[in-house]
Amino acid sequence: MRTTMLIRFKIGNYGSFKEIQELSMTPGRTDGHPDHLDSGGSVPVLRAAAIYGANASGKSNLVKALRAMRSYVVQDDKVPADRCFRPDERMRNMPSYFETELEVRGQLYSYGFEYIANRQEVVDEWLYKLYVDRESEIVFQRTGKRIEHRFKGQEKQRLDVYAEDTVNNEDRLFLNVMGRRSRPSEGDIGIFNDVYDWFRNSLCFIDTDYPFNPEVLISDEDFERLNRVISTFGTGINSIGYAHRENIDEALPPGFVSRLKRNLSSQDTAGSMRLGYNRYASVNNYRVSLVDDRVVFDEIVYRHNGETVAYRPDEESDGTRKLYGLLASVFIGNKDSTFIIDELDTSLHPQLTFRFVKMFLESGLSGRSQMIFTTHESSLMDFQLLRRDEIWFIEKDPEGRSEIYSLEDFNERSDRRIEKAYREGRYGGVPVFSTIFPTGKDE
Repeated sequence: MRTTMLIRFKIGNYGSFKEIQELSMTPGRTDGHPDHLDSGGSVPVLRAAAIYGANASGKSNLVKALRAMRSYVVQDDKVPADRCFRPDERMRNMPSYFETELEVRGQLYSYGFEYIANRQEVVDEWLYKLYVDRESEIVFQRTGKRIEHRFKGQEKQRLDVYAEDTVNNEDRLFLNVMGRRSRPSEGDIGIFNDVYDWFRNSLCFIDTDYPFNPEVLISDEDFERLNRVISTFGTGINSIGYAHRENIDEALPPGFVSRLKRNLSSQDTAGSMRLGYNRYASVNNYRVSLVDDRVVFDEIVYRHNGETVAYRPDEESDGTRKLYGLLASVFIGNKDSTFIIDELDTSLHPQLTFRFVKMFLESGLSGRSQMIFTTHESSLMDFQLLRRDEIWFIEKDPEGRSEIYSLEDFNERSDRRIEKAYREGRYGGVPVFSTIFPTGKDE
């Protein structure tokens, strides 16, 4: 049985999305690449979605919307007032709509909320259990200053207290309150922690601004696995690993090393910790360990085929560092995650991008993870790589509204050259150029 999966995401009145739009990970009618489906749960779910669109079409807004939802649920970070659909002034006082359908340990859920960012006010919030063969079941429903739920006995008393505190703070999500206060072992009330934990630990955004700085501490054993994978990409990299770095503490602020030492000493294991920097050092990733009561710094270095010289990450190309960051995050990190990547192809050669997606879908190294990414790389529009229902487009109309739709809506034959059709504008989602300079033809 799979553990977690995103089934669909809906967004409205956020960024360039005015009306509610939906990205769905449920399969369509196409029967290609059955191995791209995860059928280990209540419903079959796709493991990938490639989202295309012209610059400023709204692709990044979709990523930002899902990130904003996660930040609000997990960290109580409010959605800024200017994230509504600003071309229409009336939308400032209308609620923004956020909803996800997901599966956690075999149970389907729908969680969402409506939030008026201009007033910092939650006007609706809900969590439902969904079933394939019967009607959905309310876990809780919030409308204005009232929260209704299905719990009884001591659980009811506990939830009533938290519900009263929540509605008195109109900008606080009930899932944020209960997710932090419940545990999976607490019977039915553990539902809150299950859904909250999906947002916190299974919904992962891979930032490519610093691709050489993965979110996880990589062990020597993991580097051995990673090097076997990266050696197949033809980048000329022989290996990536740690090398001892002397005198790094001289570049750090006074007292910082002492604090690191205390933190390492207080850990239950005698292990190490990841340390990333932009401000105090020229490289961005260290492993920090405590050896013989002394803080030791190891930095990530690259070695090329036929060379013994070690190169720091900032000496490598953006593409090499990004490929390393993607591989480390997806294949070494949590194997049961939904990865969100904006502009996957930036700095990567088209063949590297193609191979990365292919490896994610076919190698099994990524476990049962999902990957949702935006891209301009049309070479990925290949039915040998992706299914029709894994290819999505975002297009913005003259009024500034973004619309999301799938290639499945066009019902293309499996032998059609969709890359050429896309470049010709058949599916939308491409730039429309106007003449800037006179051509002389009309003179």
